[in-house]
Amino acid sequence: MATSTLIQNLDSTAFESSTTVPGSYTVISPKGVSHRLQTEVFLASATVAKGDAVAFDLNKTADGDKTLYVIKADTDVATSTCVVGIVLSSAETDGSLTAESKILVLISGIASAAVDGATVAGSNLTVGATAGQLAVASAAATYPIVAIAVEADTANVAKVLFIKQF
Repeated sequence: MATSTLIQNLDSTAFESSTTVPGSYTVISPKGVSHRLQTEVFLASATVAKGDAVAFDLNKTADGDKTLYVIKADTDVATSTCVVGIVLSSAETDGSLTAESKILVLISGIASAAVDGATVAGSNLTVGATAGQLAVASAAATYPIVAIAVEADTANVAKVLFIKQF
């Protein structure tokens, strides 16, 4: 289901995915919450993890499935380089992130993501050679920049500002 960009909600409350009851949400009230992020629900082609960069699975046979299913982004697989977002959580009641599971993907905004160990704040990030991990873009990068690091990585995880790709 598509999220709308027509109305920006700047309330001080937000919804957070429940860690005890996957697929359910609770109201939270952190200071300065803004709904300037966009999410979409996709189907996973294979097992993914929270924070993985995912791409459209262009290996699917049916054209409609090519943009319905996502797989870990990876430059080593030609059909998984079209990065669309970062996995936030499962959208299933059992919390599964396996093949055929509905998953919630951030398509625009800030989230924690799997990144290359050389990531520093301000790094331009692109699809990487490690499945699900964003890499620091070089001057000769052949893939588009999909995110900007908000902080340096800690154990290959960093907050990033993901730039909407579609």
